[in-house]
Amino acid sequence: MFDAAFFYAKPPFRSTGLSNNTRQCAAVLNEEGYRAIAMCLTDLPRSDGSQGPHIWGPWMAEHAPRMVVVSALCTPPEDLEALARKFRDTIWVQRIHSNLAWLFQSGDFYKTMQVLEMSRRLPNVKLAFVSPYESARLHGAGLHNVVCMPNVTVAPVADTPRRGPARNRRVELSAIFAVRLLKHPSGHVLASALVNARRRACLHMQFTRTDHRHYNERCKMFANACQLPLVEEPYRDHADFCAWLGSSIHVGLQLSMTESFNYVAVEHMSEGIPVVASEAIPFVPWRVRYEDSQAAADTVLDILADYRGASQCALDAARTIRDRNRSLYLETCQALLN
Repeated sequence: MFDAAFFYAKPPFRSTGLSNNTRQCAAVLNEEGYRAIAMCLTDLPRSDGSQGPHIWGPWMAEHAPRMVVVSALCTPPEDLEALARKFRDTIWVQRIHSNLAWLFQSGDFYKTMQVLEMSRRLPNVKLAFVSPYESARLHGAGLHNVVCMPNVTVAPVADTPRRGPARNRRVELSAIFAVRLLKHPSGHVLASALVNARRRACLHMQFTRTDHRHYNERCKMFANACQLPLVEEPYRDHADFCAWLGSSIHVGLQLSMTESFNYVAVEHMSEGIPVVASEAIPFVPWRVRYEDSQAAADTVLDILADYRGASQCALDAARTIRDRNRSLYLETCQALLN
């Protein structure tokens, strides 16, 4: 019997992001003495040996989890409702990783509202946001089946700050995200080009996950026009990704238009790597308006002027957000399981 089972639906993506976060949610509960498991939906076996995300019955009967957390609408609301009615002793949590502003622009918004309506009919169904702000607003509006289940991490935070690059060495910048408009990729390229105009710099981006392939090409064309060195990074497993950060990057950029949370910023700062972020990521010490690439570039240069102090500040911020989110997460899980 499991206390909690966490499911996700993106088996190839084992780096920073949803599937990794889902596994860390289970790991935190296990560290606290609960029995938790994280699985990809495609790992649920059918009786004929094939696999499919909607074959829950045998697994539920065998493992009888007290709580099931389904991430990012990977199960259709109608299937979730059928499961919640069949397994009424189980708490079913639909966990939303984006904020309301983003959902309204996406095809997931209607599904989210379906789950929200369902949670009013079925007391064993909860809608969870990773953002304390989003969940508090909805709870304050009378939606008491909405809870906060923030992102957590079990990754260690480095003990000592890093040394910055020597004056004659190239500054390695990163912009790691799924390439989509709300991440503001052109602003990252422009900010890096402005740094490069004053001190030799290079931007590392990851183009594996993108809304449209032409976004990737436009980023490359823009960087080329600005004479900015741009390195295309491969998608890495999480441990390899963190090791690459620690060995390769001096400053991270996360200039998103909107965020409910930002895993990449925490992972950079846990390595002692300062991050320049938009105001949408409030736990990062260095924030600018997402569209102000000049301010972002100036902030990068300020960080380089006192890199060791900035690195210590990054480590402190990483510990603070890690501990805060862990406390909020455990408080929610304990309330649901009890």
